[in-house]
Amino acid sequence: DWQPKFLGVEQEAIGQYLLKDEHIEVYANLYTRQRQGAELIGSSNSLFDDGNWREESESTISLELTGGTIMSAKQLEVASGDARRQFYIYWYLVDDNVLAHSFKVKMHELGQRLRGRAASSIVAVRVECRLDCEYRRETVLNFLSMHGEAINSHLSSLLTGDVKFLAVTK
Repeated sequence: DWQPKFLGVEQEAIGQYLLKDEHIEVYANLYTRQRQGAELIGSSNSLFDDGNWREESESTISLELTGGTIMSAKQLEVASGDARRQFYIYWYLVDDNVLAHSFKVKMHELGQRLRGRAASSIVAVRVECRLDCEYRRETVLNFLSMHGEAINSHLSSLLTGDVKFLAVTK
């Protein structure tokens, strides 16, 4: 079972989706009161168990969502010692800003603190794959083109406190 590790997170949820017989998992979390040891960007936080998985590649991509919205995200591929692979696309939300780079998240969070706010989140989409993740990558991109805008809209409502997670796994 996939269980990302984010220390001090206040809310988190994992959803499982089926798109054309392909299983897709979506993780989202929420930090509203960050402090030392309980913050979105931290060296102890990870999307995968780095004891069993190693990073193969990571890059920044642009995604086109329904309605023509373009957003930046990171794509990440990890591998285990027994030839299993996982493919991720992830991004951060700070206020209504969609960000792909952790240093930009820190800069936006600093601006938030100066305005008396501190809510931020990460969204990660994951699929498991065998030897080649390219086909699964296309599945994730199709899923995000259809649902990414709705995911961001829902999380923006979480960040402002308008709604709460219905299915909290923490």
